[in-house]
Amino acid sequence: GTLVGHDDSGQPVYVTGNLVQRGGEEPQEALSSKSCEISLMALFGSGDGLWDWNMETNTIYYSPRYTAMLGYDRSTFGNTFESWRDKLHPDERPAILKRQMDIIMSPRYGDSYEHSFRMRKADGTYCWILSRARVLRRNAHGRATRLIGLHTDITTTQGERDRLAEMIEYDPLADVHSLVYFHNELDRLDMQPDKVVSIISCDVNGLKLINDYLGHDTGNSMLQTAARLLRSSLRSTDCVARLGGDEFAVLLPRCNLRDAARVLEKIRAVFRHYNEHSGNVPVIMSFGLSGAEEAPSLREALALADRRMLHEKHGSRLVSGHAIKAWIEKRKDCVVSLEESRYDG
Repeated sequence: GTLVGHDDSGQPVYVTGNLVQRGGEEPQEALSSKSCEISLMALFGSGDGLWDWNMETNTIYYSPRYTAMLGYDRSTFGNTFESWRDKLHPDERPAILKRQMDIIMSPRYGDSYEHSFRMRKADGTYCWILSRARVLRRNAHGRATRLIGLHTDITTTQGERDRLAEMIEYDPLADVHSLVYFHNELDRLDMQPDKVVSIISCDVNGLKLINDYLGHDTGNSMLQTAARLLRSSLRSTDCVARLGGDEFAVLLPRCNLRDAARVLEKIRAVFRHYNEHSGNVPVIMSFGLSGAEEAPSLREALALADRRMLHEKHGSRLVSGHAIKAWIEKRKDCVVSLEESRYDG
């Protein structure tokens, strides 16, 4: 039970609840749909839609609030299991139905569940629903014969969650995946048996020089161009991420080192072509390649790719610096210094 009302002095004046017999004799008939609605509304709060499924008669009571939140009325929604099932989003339907069927068929999966999914509304759009349900009765074989539950429209909450996830998983400047997403994907791929994965570590040369002499807007534009050129050379299943600053990384699933080496040569060719023909500030990158064949874990493979990238970056540092210096001096009335205090590669 629960307290649902108090007077001005704080004393309880109204309590609601229900009583369920367990063990011993066969349980008495569960609460009526109306009584369940009153009780559950008190427990979970107003604004929720109630459903009450009697599997012995294969009928479901849907409360007026339930049908209204989806834009239907009782005559257009129906009172069958199919009334709900057919409105589930196709992408989520199999998993949701399996979860529900597990609960129905056996108590070993528990007597309650909570999950969220999308449902089609009367106007054809989808809303996010939080569903909470409990088994009220089971037969002698353990199969549920009565379920009751609540649906809550969480569309706004889910939208905020989706926007937050997007903020976490994407880098808004470069329009590629973020460091968080990259490491989650790295760990996911690392758990797969017989994994064939390659990693390319990438770093933009001369970004500090660009920021110092041309400003951070130009530097940001340079990072965006680098990300775009990387994406243009890859498959849709590959993952490009900005790890921070001028560092990028590429995950190549189902790609061994030999094939990854060809992908890297293609990437290098794309950057060379851009620098030779665009007329824009050169976007010069250093790369390091490694793969699952070379390390016990993908995180160690990433560290190996980073070391190889840094080795290449150190070897090409002066060449990159002079190329960017010449481009700036040709277009700006200034002399560019490559001293350590100004240029760190």
